[in-house]
Amino acid sequence: MRKKGCGEMFLDRRAEAPFIGLTHTPADKLEAQEIIALRQVTIEDRLCHEGQAQRSLTQHNRIKANLGRVYSQSGFTLVEVLAAIVILSIVSLVLTSYFTNAMSYSKSNQNKTIMVNLARNALFYMEKQDFEAVKTYFTNHPAIEADDCRTAGCTLADPIPFTGSPTDVFNPTVNGIKYQIDVVYQPEIWSEKTQPSPSGAASSIDLSKSRDYLLPVLVKVRRADPGNQPVYDVKVEGYITDERIR
Repeated sequence: MRKKGCGEMFLDRRAEAPFIGLTHTPADKLEAQEIIALRQVTIEDRLCHEGQAQRSLTQHNRIKANLGRVYSQSGFTLVEVLAAIVILSIVSLVLTSYFTNAMSYSKSNQNKTIMVNLARNALFYMEKQDFEAVKTYFTNHPAIEADDCRTAGCTLADPIPFTGSPTDVFNPTVNGIKYQIDVVYQPEIWSEKTQPSPSGAASSIDLSKSRDYLLPVLVKVRRADPGNQPVYDVKVEGYITDERIR
């Protein structure tokens, strides 16, 4: 059943008002009751219109709140997205460059460590040779070069050959990389007759007394084919000692 509006309710009350109390009410009270009935109809009609207005206002506020909630859920603009992409690209390039340099530095340090170990190995190898033969060789030659020992036929002093495999010692290959090792004699060390003693020692060291038992050498290690890597040598100083004092 359709619900009546405020205007229809007002008309219904106006129609009913003249007949209120006609049967059992005196004539002098009829007019007063009609006025009261009309006043009640007016009050109820006003309250009905106020209720409708309140409901309309509530519905309007609800619609406005929903629209505000929809508008508040806005996303990023195209300019903001492009700015974020540019910043992310710059940071990525910086990090990529950092990691690339770190990997290159780590690889360079690894190569230097290998070269130092090869130099020490060559020094140990020289100490296993006949001391007098090595001393005689350095008297006539300033150094033992890797190019002179590419074959197993290189000798210290005829007819004394190198023991072991001098080719593998002076021309080693590690991780697919070829190296060359030179052992250079340093006679200038003996030009200084004395050398300051270590801290706590009683006196200085007289180097002239050690010439018969020590041979100062400088071991140089380099890559045979540096390729794209920077060219550098690793140098390790040491002494070849006589068998009598080992």
